[in-house]
Amino acid sequence: MKSLLYDYDKVKTGVWDEGELGSGRPKIWKHNLDIFWSMPIDRQLAGAGIGNKGVSGTDGVVDSHNDYLEMMMNTGIVGLLLYLTMQLLMLHKILRLPGREKHVFLGVFMAVVLMNFSSNSYITRAALAQMLFLVLAYIELPSAARAQKLTEPAAVHR
Repeated sequence: MKSLLYDYDKVKTGVWDEGELGSGRPKIWKHNLDIFWSMPIDRQLAGAGIGNKGVSGTDGVVDSHNDYLEMMMNTGIVGLLLYLTMQLLMLHKILRLPGREKHVFLGVFMAVVLMNFSSNSYITRAALAQMLFLVLAYIELPSAARAQKLTEPAAVHR
């Protein structure tokens, strides 16, 4: 336990409090959420703006180590809901894939969701996001092929 889960051991023995688990993520998340909920309602809806951590009551904001929280801080509840809607639509497409492909893409999708929650990874890092969306473009291919068949002119029979 001391080697693999040293965070929990330190909390269990009283050296740390629970906020220090996971490199202090619970403490960081609470701190940033307190700042977010103390912002004016227009900033809660639209966010402080990307890169505006020192504007409109957002002084003291630290990197959230949570892409969803970071997105909410930057783009507000509206931006977060738009992103979550996009993710739900991708999940819907993945669940409609045939055969084993569905399981591969579901695994990729779930890994990214977990990374978004526990780190700043796929939303705030453009190179990773580009690779993810390049891979996820595959989930749209069956729909694109069906659409192309529907728009092709019928073969002329002689």
